[in-house]
Amino acid sequence: MLFFCCKVEAQTSQFSLFGQSQTDFGTWIAELPNGGFAHTNSFALNQPQNNRIGLSLLNLDCAGELQWQKVFGFEDVSFISKKFILKGDKVTLLSSYSTSLNNQQTHILELNADGSVNTQYAFLAGTTELPKDIIAWPSGGYLGLSAGNYNVGLETCQLFLLNSAYNIAQSLSFSLPNREFEPESMILLSDGGVLICGNASSTSTFRQGWVMRLSAGGVPVWAKSIESNFDVELSAMVLGTDGIVHVVGSMYQLDTGFDGLLIKMDLDGNFLSEKTLHSTLNDRFRSIAINNNVLMLGGDAGEFDNRPMVWVRTNLNHQIQNAWKLNYGEPFTNYIYSVSPMKSGAFVMTGEFTAPNARRDGGMIRTDVSDGGNCSALTIDFVEINVSLGHSNLNVVRTELPRTKVQTDVISYELPVFSAETICTTVPPVAKANYAVIPECPEVCAQFTDSSYCSVDEWIWSFPLGIPTTSNEQNPKVCFPGDGEYSAKLIVKNEGGSDTLDIELNFNTGCELPVPNVFSPNGDGFNDLFVIPGLPAGSSLTIFNRWGNHVYLNDSYLNNWDGKTSTGIDVNSGVYFYVITTPLGKSFKGYLSIIR
Repeated sequence: MLFFCCKVEAQTSQFSLFGQSQTDFGTWIAELPNGGFAHTNSFALNQPQNNRIGLSLLNLDCAGELQWQKVFGFEDVSFISKKFILKGDKVTLLSSYSTSLNNQQTHILELNADGSVNTQYAFLAGTTELPKDIIAWPSGGYLGLSAGNYNVGLETCQLFLLNSAYNIAQSLSFSLPNREFEPESMILLSDGGVLICGNASSTSTFRQGWVMRLSAGGVPVWAKSIESNFDVELSAMVLGTDGIVHVVGSMYQLDTGFDGLLIKMDLDGNFLSEKTLHSTLNDRFRSIAINNNVLMLGGDAGEFDNRPMVWVRTNLNHQIQNAWKLNYGEPFTNYIYSVSPMKSGAFVMTGEFTAPNARRDGGMIRTDVSDGGNCSALTIDFVEINVSLGHSNLNVVRTELPRTKVQTDVISYELPVFSAETICTTVPPVAKANYAVIPECPEVCAQFTDSSYCSVDEWIWSFPLGIPTTSNEQNPKVCFPGDGEYSAKLIVKNEGGSDTLDIELNFNTGCELPVPNVFSPNGDGFNDLFVIPGLPAGSSLTIFNRWGNHVYLNDSYLNNWDGKTSTGIDVNSGVYFYVITTPLGKSFKGYLSIIR
């Protein structure tokens, strides 16, 4: 993808909004391989007609600054983004394609590196369905997850596999007799199977969570319910490298209302721990991510008009390390919809933010690596409570589901829809540079090219054995004594901090000084001077006779020795010994014959 590049260090955090004049919300955000960000929003699209929802892809640089935006929609269809996958130089977006709340279908839009449309299809399953999740398939293509019969009947769990040409390879439906069976999230397993979590209606009026494992062929291996006396709702899950699954959601209790719910289980369907996380009334967790053995849970807490977004950082044993809240707007009703890991060990989140003028905006929250905090966030206390939930085996019915691929005609709008507002940021620059070798024998020079990111204000270079030894230029040229190993250091700074890059240099140019071994200072106008081609300015020359006595010395030799001693007396014909020392301290020694 054509995005800016940056890495994020400790003490880095940010809170930025991306909004327009109507209402919108962030649906997904992820760090790109080069350190920038891709971010999707859904928003009210007023062109070509009202009452439609459009989809946008925002290109953010490493500092979260908006670089470009692509806006997509249809004349008579709403287009709501759900999630995207980064694959090579393409972005694949999973979206809802709908004419009404009760007529939604799955849509996939593939974009090129410049945001132009490459491929677009709707996948019709014969009934309304709400897209839920998408993952890249190892052999190419994608696996999609959706809720069938959405909002019109008993919902089903629908799974479809697409090959690399977006042809339908398999389409399945999973249901419970006389009950809803709505999926939310899935994980691809190493054996080609899939783990799915979601929610179901119980035989009473309350909802239950469920987790189901499918084989590589899409056959249920096991399906387990997660239930209590009141509602249990699951939202998302992640898989650790140890094969342990972490599931997040919420559950209702009479004394506290909704509490966050965090469950640990293995791939055989055994529940290892279950606990609620309580801060205030109505805590809900909607997303989870894992990064370097740290879990980050994203959600919201409180009442409707006093509802901050919250995020909780735990270890893999579900012990809380830090918890944070962020209030924005007045009144504020904020939600975190997605949490994604970053290469630095931090996390980035997006969701829905109520601005002071009461419109909704999308945005991004980048957490600090060290404690998961943010420059606009406040700490919040959460209490961990171990609970014991009920479980039962579910009798899931698997059926083949006919599905049709239909070419669509999405409209790309050249609209400056979104504007960016940074509420707070502490993003230091990132030091990055390379160099090109320039042989200037006998020395070896290097042209350094800075490619640092994130608003660099100052460059501080150091070259211990170079000339110059220091520089504040952005792209300095530095010379070294000759072939060999050297070091350089670049420090870049801005208001957010600094970053340091250590550079190892290894020159192997074969550079030597072409010193003549004879000259004839006899006044005939030919070869009368001792000329050393390519001699660096400021080099010294010392001549010794056969007995080791100095006969000539010049600390800044200009290729003008005419065979006389330093006192102006002609030296005799014969063999002499020379020592040449460059300004960088490299010496060249050898024998020289003088013929008169």
